[in-house]
Amino acid sequence: DPLNREAHIRAAYDALEAVRPLLPRFDPLTEETAFSLHMRRVFQAAVDLELTQAEGAAQVIRVAGAQRIVEAYRQAELQSVFGSECIPARDPVRPEALAPGEVLLYPILLPDRLELLHIAGGTGDGAFRRLPPNRSADRRAMTRLVEQAVLALSDPEGSGWREASRELYDLLIKPIEGELKPGGVLAVVPDGPLRALPFSVLVDSEGRFLVQKSRVTVAPSLAYAQPGGGGGSAGQQLVAASLEMEVYLPAGSFERLEGTGAEARTAAVVDGGRIERSWVIENFRKADLIQALTRERVDVLHLATHASFNGRSDRAFIVANGEAILLSELRGILAQNRTRGDDLALLVLSACETAVGDDEASMGLAGAAVQAGARSAIASLWPVNDAGTAELMTAFYRFYRDGRPASAALRDAQLAMIEQGGMVANPNIWAAFTLLGAWR
Repeated sequence: DPLNREAHIRAAYDALEAVRPLLPRFDPLTEETAFSLHMRRVFQAAVDLELTQAEGAAQVIRVAGAQRIVEAYRQAELQSVFGSECIPARDPVRPEALAPGEVLLYPILLPDRLELLHIAGGTGDGAFRRLPPNRSADRRAMTRLVEQAVLALSDPEGSGWREASRELYDLLIKPIEGELKPGGVLAVVPDGPLRALPFSVLVDSEGRFLVQKSRVTVAPSLAYAQPGGGGGSAGQQLVAASLEMEVYLPAGSFERLEGTGAEARTAAVVDGGRIERSWVIENFRKADLIQALTRERVDVLHLATHASFNGRSDRAFIVANGEAILLSELRGILAQNRTRGDDLALLVLSACETAVGDDEASMGLAGAAVQAGARSAIASLWPVNDAGTAELMTAFYRFYRDGRPASAALRDAQLAMIEQGGMVANPNIWAAFTLLGAWR
């Protein structure tokens, strides 16, 4: 009924938004989320409808409508996978509160095209801008490019990432590169397969990485992209837990991790200023973590251990000494800590990995950060060798203890590795680490 398509789509979208909290999260036969089975296409159609009609005098209103639906779409995906009780809604960052040099980017992957919505801080009206749609790239093509880039990057000997990275830069960043300022921030709310992409490694026509132009942060939705800043930058208390031993669990066997103890000790250096107190727990058990996190306020939690954030919180876990700690259990432990003070300022997860090519699985990392209640989270998208991880973490904490925001400290550590050259300049090492959440 094409003549009444708009009315049908709007009615379907409104109905789903009304009943979505009441629907079962998972289909009992396929174990897929109800959102992916029944709702995603309606949300996509509603976004498509708004953007298709964003012309002439209606453009500003239609683009704003599309942005609101995309934001609801992103939050619905998270809440469907992890449960609304685990992912409480937050007030989205207000675009007019962005500072000059801060840019928000919404890439939207539709079945027939790529759409980009963006807003630059300090431009005045707080309205999102829509760039001309790119019909040379659709959701399927973008998925292939991301898989090509990430799979090659995750292989220390891989070289096929550069071509894909260059194409992705042209598609996603080049249209807005004029908005990127020295010392600025690009905050990306990625869509689907883009969640697994390390944006910092995208390469421009001159061979420069995006991280060399701007700080980069990602967020699962605008509601979880708070700029941050303010108090809590001094006198922080840090817990660093590591696991070096081989562990056998029903979920699989996990090889010995060399160097995680040293990594934890590097994180826990006390400078008397930013890091006032710290504790190191080697070959930690769940009970050790509970004791450390409930004893007193903790601002920074560094976990140097195997972790799997491949989707649902009832499947995602971190590996402890002889046991797995489910993401839902970690959330409960951290909730007790939050009764003693503010949310975690920073959660660092090294030696973890996320799935490539699965939209829901790629949300696992973001879900871990959001559920932990951390204002910022740094995690690896694929396993990195011990020497490379130690190099990056040493540099990161040196800059972080110097008082820089986590986003700036991570970028400076990555730039230092690029400039150093040799093995540590391989993007397989430095590009694996990405920042989610607050950037100030």
